[in-house]
Amino acid sequence: MLALKKSDSSEWHRLLTVVYQKTQCSLIKLAGILEVPRLTARTWLRRPKSQPRDVDALQQKLEGFIEAPKISAPNKSSRHRMWQSMRCLQIFTVENIMATANTGLSTTQKYVRALANAGYTKIYDKKSHHVYWHLIKNTGPKAPEIGRNRDFVYDPNTNRLAWQKKIPADRTDDLTIRK
Repeated sequence: MLALKKSDSSEWHRLLTVVYQKTQCSLIKLAGILEVPRLTARTWLRRPKSQPRDVDALQQKLEGFIEAPKISAPNKSSRHRMWQSMRCLQIFTVENIMATANTGLSTTQKYVRALANAGYTKIYDKKSHHVYWHLIKNTGPKAPEIGRNRDFVYDPNTNRLAWQKKIPADRTDDLTIRK
């Protein structure tokens, strides 16, 4: 850690600018790190020659922010969000899942139908234009994975293949290995 001299305002301003950029140019976050009002942080950014009274303490806060490890939350896929919604709701419509998981109609319909093929969901009730689905197999927090062509369902909670599409007998000839 470098100790700033009272005359070395350029180093203070450089460090302040680096932290400001790391906070995605958010004055509110920068002010929170420095524990000063937002307008004070803005003044320090706009005036490179200005320097606070207690530079050393503020510099320690800035360097602490830079050196702190950045921990990010895991990326929640749309399938994971749909699965979590189904687990919470138990009985749901495709529209419910779309609203709670923030997914599109086609994506949601394909996922629910693939889970129905694997025995995870079944139709509970049909009322006018809505089909109510029931989650009957809740195996855990990890979302079942659907094959690219919706030809299989793999469950990471049980670590097993939950369902695989049947291949017609006349197409098995295509699967033979030719030398």
